[in-house]
Amino acid sequence: MLISLRATRTAFARSGDFARASKVELGIQMLLDQQVSDRMLDLLDESAAVAARDAADLANIPRG
Repeated sequence: MLISLRATRTAFARSGDFARASKVELGIQMLLDQQVSDRMLDLLDESAAVAARDAADLANIPRG
């Protein structure tokens, strides 16, 4: 989808329709922002899983 949007933006810019090119650019930026947000959420999930594993490991260590 990103490749298609970039091609569309370029076509609008080359034809001189800078208003549409700008709107498509905003759409591209929104899509990229969403991808970054999704990746950040994935990383938070992974971090939570690691923290839970570490906590479980610590709970199983005999205290002496």
